[in-house]
Amino acid sequence: MNPTATSPPPFPWPSPDFDRNREQLPASERAKWAGQHVAWSWDGTRVVAGADTLANLLAELRTLHVDPATVVFDFIDAPDAGG
Repeated sequence: MNPTATSPPPFPWPSPDFDRNREQLPASERAKWAGQHVAWSWDGTRVVAGADTLANLLAELRTLHVDPATVVFDFIDAPDAGG
């Protein structure tokens, strides 16, 4: 499977399972993206790309040929960021 492949959803945006899937991302994987803006796959099963700024994230998505309309944008707090 192409890790950057995304598909537009055939149902309302995002996937109904998005939140549940996002929460199931292993802590070790989440730690890789701590303190970064990220683009999640539309179903929340993986981070497609990440960067220190939203502008850099958009540039990374362009580099990967990923349509920004097919991902969900988020920010993953650093562990010491608090609540």
